[in-house]
Amino acid sequence: MKFLKFRLLLVAFVVSVVSLSAQDMREKIAQDPNYAGSNLLSYIYKPTVHTPAPKGYKPFYISTYGRHGSRWHTRPSYYKNAIRYFANAEQQNALTDLGKEVYERLKVIHNHADGHEGMLTTKGVAEHRGIAERMVQNYPEIFSTKGHKECHIECLSTLYPRCILSMAANNERIKELNPQVHFTRTTGDEYKAFLSNTVAVSMIGNYTKAETEKITLRHYTNPDRFVHSLFKPEYVAAIDKYDAMLRIFYIAIILQNHEELEVSLYDIFTPEELYNLWQYRNMDHYITFGYSEEFGDYVAADAIPLMRHIIADVDDALANGGRSGFLRFGHDMIVVPLICFLQMEGRCQRLSIFDFDKVEGVWQDINITSMAANVQMVFYRNKQGEVLVKVLHNEAEVRLPLKSDHAPYYRWDDFRGYYLDRIDKLSKLETPEVLVKYKNQKPIL
Repeated sequence: MKFLKFRLLLVAFVVSVVSLSAQDMREKIAQDPNYAGSNLLSYIYKPTVHTPAPKGYKPFYISTYGRHGSRWHTRPSYYKNAIRYFANAEQQNALTDLGKEVYERLKVIHNHADGHEGMLTTKGVAEHRGIAERMVQNYPEIFSTKGHKECHIECLSTLYPRCILSMAANNERIKELNPQVHFTRTTGDEYKAFLSNTVAVSMIGNYTKAETEKITLRHYTNPDRFVHSLFKPEYVAAIDKYDAMLRIFYIAIILQNHEELEVSLYDIFTPEELYNLWQYRNMDHYITFGYSEEFGDYVAADAIPLMRHIIADVDDALANGGRSGFLRFGHDMIVVPLICFLQMEGRCQRLSIFDFDKVEGVWQDINITSMAANVQMVFYRNKQGEVLVKVLHNEAEVRLPLKSDHAPYYRWDDFRGYYLDRIDKLSKLETPEVLVKYKNQKPIL
């Protein structure tokens, strides 16, 4: 463990090589500070061209896993930890004029959020309605009930209200487009084993919090200008400047999830500060659930129960019929392991968690997970009964490490065989020594 800390400390002093991707992110955040939000970024649908299916194949089934839509912060502490700096400073007459103004904004935000922690927002509802509408538009054959055809969609959600309401928003929009579609909706603890399995991600997250978080924060950010703009020098000298900046940043980036709240905090940061804070969060996420050399396979292994469920469900649907799809609603802590498990092209490059100067060039969390991030598997069949599957990430086609004459369409038998073999291999992994002491700590979800 000391060796790991030593390497991280050394890396912290490496001069970053600004890649083209890094420059793009700096410019992107300068143009729209919401992109600094990392996994709190509201869902952005990007229209994309879909590859026509091979001749004779028609869509007939869909299997998905999606993150809940835009929400409030999950715990009251996110809001209280930011406000306490200002409350204490006010008592000591240590707020600058800007600090007093920001304090008033934070009070408005806190009052608006109080009692809603972790809940879906109206924007989150709209995100899932939009995704549902495009499912029907893109794959009308799956949701059709013409000619007395039945369309039955099975739905599962974790127990969190934001996930249940995301499921409801999806189903409601589909029903509006075709009232004849029949849904079965379920939630419960018995489904946690595959809807919210975070064994590895929780261990790595606890490791990150204890071993690397402060190092990465101090490597990427400099809070001096920021805190002095809000607090008087004597107060700044007595607080954790990095923590104060980070806590206020967390409030700034969640506000994009709330259309009804016309308050912003982006103006108190410089574009460079927002970019630097995004870099910190991006690196933190790569360590926690990216496809890194050290932990990537263990992250992917968290998706094993979900993949088993997906494969078993499709096998049953092919053998027995009775369903047109299976929609699952949960969390990004499962979406990202699923992406790693599937080894999606362009999203799973392997680097060391110590490569501070390289990670941004191959991993940008806003392109991996945002609010309402989703993975869709669409199944096609020809008259001979041959089945193909196409995978989409955030509604864009992705390629997989499988041979195919029709990529991004893959033979179901090839897909099934490859990933069952991957399940077998990843199931045999042993917990890395550096994570053992975090094995029985509190899970992330």
